[in-house]
Amino acid sequence: MKNVNHRSLANLTPFEGKWKHGTTRTIRVPIVLADKLLALARKLDNGESFEKSEQPRLYSRIGELTAEVNALQRKLVTTPRT
Repeated sequence: MKNVNHRSLANLTPFEGKWKHGTTRTIRVPIVLADKLLALARKLDNGESFEKSEQPRLYSRIGELTAEVNALQRKLVTTPRT
């Protein structure tokens, strides 16, 4: 059933997004990567670029974190419940 209470619309505060590149959407990422990915997205949104010397280190760290996530998932699957 549709909400037809039009009086409640008057109480809404206009909201302007904080991202410069427009609308956003929700995505699912591993928790251990979330803060780092958000920091990376903020840098890109602010027009910052990564020096070529920084890129290999960034890709290396993403690979390390992915390996950690995979190891934790394997451990959870193989650990017997008590």
